[in-house]
Amino acid sequence: MLNLGKDATVVYGSQDFKFKNSRNYPIKIVSSVSGGVASISVYGLKTDNEYDVSIETNIIKTIPRKTLSGSNGYVVDSYRVTKQNGEVIRREKIARDTYSSH
Repeated sequence: MLNLGKDATVVYGSQDFKFKNSRNYPIKIVSSVSGGVASISVYGLKTDNEYDVSIETNIIKTIPRKTLSGSNGYVVDSYRVTKQNGEVIRREKIARDTYSSH
């Protein structure tokens, strides 16, 4: 339940994520996978006008499990939250995901 709304879909044979480095200097990307969890870190030079971007989620609805040994399902909204100097300057809804109950 920890990563509801923060998971990813991989489509093999297709490029499903890309970005452009808009900085005036190179960046370094370090990635690893452990225990089925992928971690990505991006390193670069900090400037005076930096933004912190995070993903926040909100469980909209719990879907009751179908069997005693099953698990609940959920409807979750995900938001991209942009902060500057600790203040939220933008909050954008990016998805609503449904996780079926079992």
